[in-house]
Amino acid sequence: MTSLSIRSLLAFVVIAFLSGCAEDGDWRTHQRLVVERRPVSLTLAVQDDTVIKPEDMSRLQSFVDIFFRRGEAPLTLAIAKGLGEEASAQASQRAKKLAELLNAMGVDADGIRTSALEAGPALAEGTARLGYDVYAVRVPQCGDWSDNSGFSPLRNDPSPSFGCAVTRNIGLMVDNPRDLIRPQGMDGRDASRGATIIGKYRAGEDTVSKGTVSSTISSVGTK
Repeated sequence: MTSLSIRSLLAFVVIAFLSGCAEDGDWRTHQRLVVERRPVSLTLAVQDDTVIKPEDMSRLQSFVDIFFRRGEAPLTLAIAKGLGEEASAQASQRAKKLAELLNAMGVDADGIRTSALEAGPALAEGTARLGYDVYAVRVPQCGDWSDNSGFSPLRNDPSPSFGCAVTRNIGLMVDNPRDLIRPQGMDGRDASRGATIIGKYRAGEDTVSKGTVSSTISSVGTK
């Protein structure tokens, strides 16, 4: 064996030894979901008699529905007011009426924060601006094949795209990105219902509730 072959063999052994001792790379440093809070707002014209225009009710309902599913309290309610004490009193009354409407739609009164803003070109007098925060997620962009996915000497680092598709899909499918930070609380189970189920199970009775809707099994493929 020539000296060149011996040196090559020794170099290969050293590289293999060092690679085996290296710590595994953390794929999360490359592919991570970034969850952040973002503001959501809605601007409505407030009426003195009917609170808001009938055509704006659908917009308000959608806004409240998103608040129930993903919104973070408090829900802020700001009314643009004009100059003078009378204008301030009118703005306060409008804010009260709109807060009562939100409460009737299911929003907790303790979670509503009202305030007044000076009217201007961007927000006319008698206009309400509602807002709350939601969690949003930024997903990684996949398809980085700049490195050799099968060769990572001395580092044991994963390729830039390792785990990207899985991480991206999780971010796109999650209903509320807040769940990636903390899970939703669980409601307490019904103790009396649980006792009934256990009693039926011990007695050998059917524990499934009787449905009121009948159904039939498809006969497709049975013949």
